[in-house]
Amino acid sequence: MKSIDDVRELVAAARGLAGLVDLDALVLRACRQLHGLVGEDVAAVAVCEHPDQLTVASATGMTVPATIPHTRRGEGLGWLAVELDDTPVVRLGPDGPEAMEDTPATRIDQALLDGVRDDPLLRVAARSGVRRVVACPVGFGGATLGCLFVGRRADQPFDARVPELLWEFAASLAPLMVTAVTAARAGEIAVAQERARIAQHLHDTAGQMLFAISLTAQDLRERADAGELDTTGLTGAARQIEHEAAKASAVLRQAMHTLIPPGEALPVTVRRDVAAFSRRSGIPAETIVLGTPVETSDLVDDTIVAVVREGLHNVERHARASTVSVTLTYRPLDVAVLVQDDGCGLTVVPTVIPLPGKARSLGLPGLHQRVRAAGGELSLRSGEDGGAGLLASLPLGSVAA
Repeated sequence: MKSIDDVRELVAAARGLAGLVDLDALVLRACRQLHGLVGEDVAAVAVCEHPDQLTVASATGMTVPATIPHTRRGEGLGWLAVELDDTPVVRLGPDGPEAMEDTPATRIDQALLDGVRDDPLLRVAARSGVRRVVACPVGFGGATLGCLFVGRRADQPFDARVPELLWEFAASLAPLMVTAVTAARAGEIAVAQERARIAQHLHDTAGQMLFAISLTAQDLRERADAGELDTTGLTGAARQIEHEAAKASAVLRQAMHTLIPPGEALPVTVRRDVAAFSRRSGIPAETIVLGTPVETSDLVDDTIVAVVREGLHNVERHARASTVSVTLTYRPLDVAVLVQDDGCGLTVVPTVIPLPGKARSLGLPGLHQRVRAAGGELSLRSGEDGGAGLLASLPLGSVAA
């Protein structure tokens, strides 16, 4: 590093990634941290989801289509950076790559230009007015995890500090990506094993009960066809079927509770909605659950989810936020949810009141009606460090709809 300021900014950028074990959230934040670290116009992060393809997972400073194609091994600037184990630079024109530039460690053969001409990320960058792009591989233990990209719109060479910062940032990011990938795979394996156990349990229990029901029904049909069925036999067979069906229903209900314990149903739904929002909007978002989750009524669950969705919808449309957090808090008498962003905030904090005669689906006033109908309270507030928060609390006990 040439500058102590660069070192400090690198440490701060790496520290900003600490604690993230979800790969999607990690990549989103890494892209933003990288953009701020290098101070260039564009930053992007591609992830090696499969051994032979790089997929752009996040970009800042330009719009990348959600349907951008994968880059196969041996093609594109990212894979060239992996192959060279270096930070190659390409100069772009309106129609794509025009030339490549030597790095401090590697003399670039212009024949390599042919291998990056069809890079979909470079085509998007060129359409965004980017004139130079530098790439840096992210690897760990000989495995390729992804690639970092930085672009500038000015037609001037990158400062020497840019590839140096890229290299150091990639070194800090790599072990975090390994942890995230390992955690995801461990979770997938655990889920697969649990599903296999439940499937076997259902086969051994509910399956046998259903088989017994089938035999009883078959016996009824055969006795009816033979004219041997009397009232006593019919009543006994019906009771047997009812008994076996109740046992099978109980087993299936237990299996469902095993898949998603009742107390975890609401946190699982909130996490899913927050993750979907982050993927759709490109805004890093996290879900925080405080207290011990307990089973809540369908009314409370549906209302909390409605608050989360309305809050995230407003953040996406109005807040100009860089991060969002959704905090679900379980307290002795109620459950609360706070959707907090770090965006432009509220000039005046409005009082949220329902609009008489209006449908419940109309924005915050309609949401207020819905929360009040569930016995809860809804409010808007300014964040201590900027941004805005949407807070709702609902009682855990039964309430009148």
